Order: sequence, then structure tokens, then C-alpha cells
Amino acid sequence: AAGLIALVAVVGGAGLAIASARAAGIERDRAEAQRQRAEEVAAFLTDLLGEFDPNRSRGGDLTPDSVLARASATVRAGLDAHPDVRADLLGSLGKIYQSYARFDDAQVLLSEALDLRRQSFGDEHPDVGTSLRDLAWLAYVRGDYDRSEALYTDALAIHRRALGDDDLDVAADLEG
Repeated sequence: AAGLIALVAVVGGAGLAIASARAAGIERDRAEAQRQRAEEVAAFLTDLLGEFDPNRSRGGDLTPDSVLARASATVRAGLDAHPDVRADLLGSLGKIYQSYARFDDAQVLLSEALDLRRQSFGDEHPDVGTSLRDLAWLAYVRGDYDRSEALYTDALAIHRRALGDDDLDVAADLEG
């Protein structure tokens, strides 16, 4: 009986050790993915800020339009390894265009961000809901209230299913 108890203890301990090793491996992989993501964003920002270098701009005037156009082209041409980073940056650029009342450009970029998120995560991911909310706000600003309401409703449904009623994204959707 003592031998059987010892055997069960050894097998149980080995099982716990294996489970702990798997969990550590998963965390290591997540940390590595976050590191790569941060490096990609840093490289993008370094390139974008380099646009302000007079040697690179070749004496041309740097306007918000020219910097935004260059940033949009850079994001579209690169960042293939991390489509989530690309979607985040496209969404941010779309919101910047919206703040300059460049609604058509904003629409294109925010729609691209939504498409990337759907391709990467599926239709029910919270980031898809966030993209829908961004497009809903743009529709509202443009005066397309019916479209805005429909997009907010879709965003809210996704966020509620994925995150529950007490999440801040749900509150943001309800606010819109």
C-alpha cells in the first residue's frame, strides 16, 4: 500500500511538473510575440519620425498631410508579420485623418483595419468590435446616423459576447 501511495505521488508530481512546464512555455511564447510586436512598432515609429530629418525630406515641406500619407503607405507596405499591429496603426491613422476632417481617407483606413482584424481573429473578436465602433463614430460625425447606430449595435453585441456586460468596451459602445 505504501508503495502504491508513493507511486501515485510520483506520477502526480510528474504531471504537475509537465503542466507547469507547458504553462511556462506558453508564457515564454507570449512574451516573445509581445517583444517582436514592440520591435515592429518601434521600427515603424523610428522610420516615421525620420521623415522630420531634413536630409531625408530633401528640402521638401513637411506637412501633416505628407507625414500621414507616408505613414499610411509605410503601414500598408509592411508589418506583415503582425497583422494586429498593422490593424492598430491603420486604425490610429484613420482616427487622425478623421480629426483633420479627412473623412474619406479615414473611412478607407478604418475599413482596412476592420478587414485585417476579421481576417486575423474572426468576426467575434473584441478588436473587431473596436473597429466597428471606430467606424460607427466616423459615420456619426459624417451625419449618417442610421449606419452609425447599426455599427454601434454590432460592436456592442460582439463586446458583450466576448467580454461581458461589465467591460469598459461595452460602456464605450453604449456611450456612442
